[in-house]
Amino acid sequence: MTTHSLLIYNGFELKKPINSILHVDTNYNSFDEDYQKFLDEIDLNVIKKDLKIPDTDRVIFNGGWYRNFYYLNEKNVLCHSRIYIRKLNWTTPDGKNHYISLWPDFVIKYNPLSADLIEYIATNMRKGEDIFFDYHIKDPERLIECEDLIHNFCLKVELACHIHKFTVFLNADYTKKYNHPLKVKFDRGFLDDCRYPGIYLLQKTGQTYRGSSGMVLSFLNRKLKFLR
Repeated sequence: MTTHSLLIYNGFELKKPINSILHVDTNYNSFDEDYQKFLDEIDLNVIKKDLKIPDTDRVIFNGGWYRNFYYLNEKNVLCHSRIYIRKLNWTTPDGKNHYISLWPDFVIKYNPLSADLIEYIATNMRKGEDIFFDYHIKDPERLIECEDLIHNFCLKVELACHIHKFTVFLNADYTKKYNHPLKVKFDRGFLDDCRYPGIYLLQKTGQTYRGSSGMVLSFLNRKLKFLR
């Protein structure tokens, strides 16, 4: 289990380990090329602005690590890539070093499934359905041995929805901004029978909150920092 400490710098509180979640435009049919473009075009000034790091502080690239990543192409075929998570070294004027991990918004920490894959499963699967054989996902190359692995990764996010009450936060934040609560539309029949009701409700709430139906969990990952 990851332990967290708090860094207070320049009057700004930052939880450690430090993570910066970046929006990435990608087409899953050309994922490897798009992801490499993202890595090549990371702007350190954007990171510093996001984390409120003063211009006087030094921020440089500091390696990273590879991890497995699974996603769907537009034909609902399961694909796999090894993606690189970059790290930065942030040095403050007193000589102290802090390390920052850079995460694309469609990557959830500790989870090898894309946020968009999890969103697709949660908004389409009912209890008792098979992830593979009910035509939700095609895995002709047998990249994953059994659906229990996919279920366990989805369950991590489902449990986080119940523990952290993300939908309550979104409702409260929306009400504070616009002085009236969210009016979330969802399929009650599907909710009662869906496999991951917490994620489904979060997706529908996020869809209304954002005003857009595409890549909702990726958007919410930037805002809510799932499991970080």
